[in-house]
Amino acid sequence: MEYLYFFGLPVLGGVWFYNLIVLLRNLHNRRDIHNQIVLGTAFSVTFVFLFMLAFLSVH
Repeated sequence: MEYLYFFGLPVLGGVWFYNLIVLLRNLHNRRDIHNQIVLGTAFSVTFVFLFMLAFLSVH
């Protein structure tokens, strides 16, 4: 389970950051940003869930 925290959270953070960059680029080019908003929401929920799970497993 620890591998999920040491590998999964950093990978999710990197993909989350890449999604932010694509969102900003699409905003600048006045393109549709619906996909980036949905992905950002999914990444946020997943990150918070994994962080809560990690925090609860420590205590």
